[in-house]
Amino acid sequence: MATVRDYFDTDFSYALSVHQERTFTIKGGEKVIVVMRLHLDFRANAKYISCFIPAAPCPICEMCRLITNKLEKWGLSLNDTVEVSEGSLEDFKHPSSSLIFTNYLIFYVDGDLEKSDANAIHQYGLERGMFIQLRYRGYAKERAKWEKPMAFICHDSRDKDKIARPLARELAALHTSVWFDEFSLNIGDSLRESIEKGLKECHRCILILTPNFLRNSGWTKKEFNSVFTREIIEGKNVILPIWDEVEVRDIYEYSPMLADKFAANWAEGVKDIARKLVQAVNTTRNYGDAK
Repeated sequence: MATVRDYFDTDFSYALSVHQERTFTIKGGEKVIVVMRLHLDFRANAKYISCFIPAAPCPICEMCRLITNKLEKWGLSLNDTVEVSEGSLEDFKHPSSSLIFTNYLIFYVDGDLEKSDANAIHQYGLERGMFIQLRYRGYAKERAKWEKPMAFICHDSRDKDKIARPLARELAALHTSVWFDEFSLNIGDSLRESIEKGLKECHRCILILTPNFLRNSGWTKKEFNSVFTREIIEGKNVILPIWDEVEVRDIYEYSPMLADKFAANWAEGVKDIARKLVQAVNTTRNYGDAK
């Protein structure tokens, strides 16, 4: 599940942004580092600010009020550190300094908020001509319920330590949500229902094809059959295969049609493979697969 920090890092990616860190010293001498980001949205001729507030032993309301009070001095001053222009022709240059500040402020808080505290922060902003939006742990949890994982990782349990877990973590670091048993299952969940839901909802399915996978006639075979059926029904390329210590003859004997798919090889390294998978998954999300 995506965290509050994940959303802070990936939201508003369509806009250019400038950021800096601000250090607060709270009671007791502990330091809290807040990340402040000025977003430059040339399409809307607007700029606005978001902040990430980490978990800290101090009232969130107090921190939000302090940042709001310093907003013009700290946030808008970020605009002075960079000058960006849109367009290549002199007559059509659009400098970032001309963008209108919308008085829109988004706090990403790595903590929980009571409704009364959230209301107090909203009201405090309105009194100062600011519209404040709060995104905290409860927000992240609810948002994650409505977001479908981008890819399902189908693997033999004997390949979990070597391949599946490192790959899932690398994809998560690249902000690509995946259905992976260690990430997606909670105590008491129905294994069959959770897997079926993941196989139906994920945009793509990553098949980790190893000797262990090919010899497994249990869960992995059932998962593969489900994904293969989905490809036929939807008429889309759903499967993203990764080979490790297998050859084309091995894959052909398992599934002739699977042998025809271009695959990544685990020997390429987890980082390179993860980047390729992210590109493939995002292409599916943004444009869809050709039938």
